[in-house]
Amino acid sequence: MKYETLKKKISKFLIVGNAIPFIVIVPVFAYVFCYQLEWVRFKFQADSFKSYLFAIFLLSLKPTLQMTEMLIHRWQEIEREFFIVTAKSKGLTRNQVLWRHSFITLVPSFFSYANSILLLMLSGNFLLESFYSIPGIGLTFVESLGSRDLPIILACVILIGNFYFFFYGISNFLKNLFFIYHGHENGEENGQSI
Repeated sequence: MKYETLKKKISKFLIVGNAIPFIVIVPVFAYVFCYQLEWVRFKFQADSFKSYLFAIFLLSLKPTLQMTEMLIHRWQEIEREFFIVTAKSKGLTRNQVLWRHSFITLVPSFFSYANSILLLMLSGNFLLESFYSIPGIGLTFVESLGSRDLPIILACVILIGNFYFFFYGISNFLKNLFFIYHGHENGEENGQSI
């Protein structure tokens, strides 16, 4: 019973957390951490470890909530799959079913979603940079759009695009490596193509 209650509370927290837009999260957290708790200064300080930690926390908060919610929903779908029910009926323990069947099916979803997390972090980057006064690529890109500085715009697009494609390549490589290691060929999982 405790497990079900905890599961419902976590699910509600994730739904509410994902419903709050990033443009609201940044000012609220800045107010709480900068003015109420006074853990970090409102203006970004390059020599302060807390400033970097706060910026990283804000950038990773929304993607982490979204990924966690997606993985929980995917996990619940996997638990109802026929091969999981069959594995449980064979008498495998919960941990054996978890690691041999559920986890192997869940990992490709994680790698597929990791690509979109990068885009979410890059889009939230500008908002965080402009609100928290961090000199960065997002703010430079938007300022160069306003001043029509085409070489800077091109450099930012190339840099962000290359970074995204590099991350996408690594994500696909790790997903394929995972399939090869676990005996799946051509991205096939449990007889179904992904």
